[in-house]
Amino acid sequence: MVHANSITSLADENLQAYYGKYAPRGDCSKGPIISMDASGFAFHVSGKTTHSGRMETIYSYFGNSYRGISFAILPFARSADDWGTTTFVFNDGEVPGRISVENDGTGTNSPVQRALAKASPFMRCGGAPKIETAQATPAQPAKPLGWAQLPQAVGDYGGTWDMFHNGEVASAITALIGAGRIQALEDRLSVRGALERQGSLYFVSGNAEHKGGEEQAYVILDAARKRVQVGLWEDGKLTVYAPSSGRLPVPAPIAQLLAASPGENAVPLSGLPWELRPIPGRAPAAFVRAGGSQKITSFSIFCSKREPVLVMHLNRPPDSQPVNSVWNFSGWTVVVPMASANPAGTIWFGDLSRSTLPKELVSRKGYAYLRITGDMQGQASLNGASNAVRTALGGCYRF
Repeated sequence: MVHANSITSLADENLQAYYGKYAPRGDCSKGPIISMDASGFAFHVSGKTTHSGRMETIYSYFGNSYRGISFAILPFARSADDWGTTTFVFNDGEVPGRISVENDGTGTNSPVQRALAKASPFMRCGGAPKIETAQATPAQPAKPLGWAQLPQAVGDYGGTWDMFHNGEVASAITALIGAGRIQALEDRLSVRGALERQGSLYFVSGNAEHKGGEEQAYVILDAARKRVQVGLWEDGKLTVYAPSSGRLPVPAPIAQLLAASPGENAVPLSGLPWELRPIPGRAPAAFVRAGGSQKITSFSIFCSKREPVLVMHLNRPPDSQPVNSVWNFSGWTVVVPMASANPAGTIWFGDLSRSTLPKELVSRKGYAYLRITGDMQGQASLNGASNAVRTALGGCYRF
């Protein structure tokens, strides 16, 4: 899923190169000024200084296929459900050191938020960030990993033993997934744990940088039978490559990863367009499948007894209550309180009569990030949403 992190400081975000002060045209002799350090942000506006509290970081702000240098921080998040209305886009337009500030949506903005958006864009005072790379000692080539060496490789993070290119294990993985998939697997283990052992099973899991939950992988090695199983998440959807003789047992840490991630039946993060589904005797329902979600399967929007409703279908009950369906449109958040409609806790209804969600769906483009209360749950495509939602709610909602 497009990955967002709730944080209260920047100390663990590896953004030290961006620390400093930012002002319009990079002139810190004038205001307003944005200061950035490990504690977060300070905003110097009209002679007063205020500080950030809760923040959301979104490194995949522009979607899964984006490979540029821009990323987003939402510095005025109010809660896990409400990310606030202000978005900072760093390196906007692929310009290092540039921050664009936008107040998105129709929510209430403070004088500080309004002043920052009015003065946007900001440039880093003293010049653009420079990330210096230390001269590293040339690494020793990783040793080919054979089945007999697996006990010695436990605890290795990939620097000592080569499990992708040379050796018996690499050959077994290549034979299973194909040489053309090796790079995809390596990319999704670029941030990985150490090789672990459970009985005769050895395993490792990880993800692409800042892409946990959407671009990730695991490898299970059965040393006794010399067999391999690979799980590969691409665009938020899991594909399992298993031996022809059947799937291997799943060690407990991998089982936990599977429970917290989108499954094999998940819709990819890129999503499917909205569609109209007929309802006998009434206007059709607008329908969309959730992309890259481990719990949400789909949403339907329609008129019920002349009232607009949102129906959320889950493949398992929520972890806690009360339940809110949270839609985030690039920083602007809509929260819809939901009520259970079946004993299994997999169908939930929300009243849209006073909600702005239909208006957002017909006016936005791209996709919306999804949450169940504070739990990230992938995203929904907005392709086709305008026509589908307008048609479905034409008789019961005023746009």
